[in-house]
Amino acid sequence: MALLLGLAVATFVGLMLLPTLAPAWRTAIPAVWDLPVPPPPADAGPSVDEMRTRRLQVTAPRNLIDTTWFREHHHVELADEALAPIRDYLHRPLAVADPTMQPPLLFDPEVDPDR
Repeated sequence: MALLLGLAVATFVGLMLLPTLAPAWRTAIPAVWDLPVPPPPADAGPSVDEMRTRRLQVTAPRNLIDTTWFREHHHVELADEALAPIRDYLHRPLAVADPTMQPPLLFDPEVDPDR
């Protein structure tokens, strides 16, 4: 991979130095380097959003388009089943704190009584 990168850099540097080394190429390289790009016309056609919408309409399989929303209840049930474990975890009752419970010790008082 480093070899390919080195070849690409060497090619670029060679093309940039070519007009100084070969005077015949003096007009060719800057003409390509400063190639003028015309601005797009005022009426360039449909917008990107329109093209995306049209592409989705064309590429969507006809058997997956449900214009009557006949199976909407089925999809809602599937989503409920998929999200049930998360919902049950989030809605579980919180543990009640036991006042007699002591926090864990970070050191052993018998080993290091000075702490």
